[in-house]
Amino acid sequence: MSSASYLFGPHYFAFVVTFNLYFFQTFYTKYVIQKFQAMSSWKHKLAAIFYGPSWQPGKPRLGLEEDKIKVVKREKYNVKIPLWCNLYLLIHFAVMVYGFHQLALRHLV
Repeated sequence: MSSASYLFGPHYFAFVVTFNLYFFQTFYTKYVIQKFQAMSSWKHKLAAIFYGPSWQPGKPRLGLEEDKIKVVKREKYNVKIPLWCNLYLLIHFAVMVYGFHQLALRHLV
């Protein structure tokens, strides 16, 4: 068994260190649109959409290995919050569950 680790998902902007959700929802679509507009023929425009991100005209469907970005594994995003925040979240969650339970008992019966 190989000891290599695998990274899943789009790696085109793997070097960007951000946790902006809007960026991650739109960056690859923006990249594909720019690549689509840069192509000269309709055949290449469609290939820019349906082929891999490393594809260029005259190259294989998934691109050449030497053109692909070398992705390194980065540290897992793990937020450390103080104990009082965890207690607040637990109490808030319990109060909300109790409140919705009371609403359900009174208004759904």
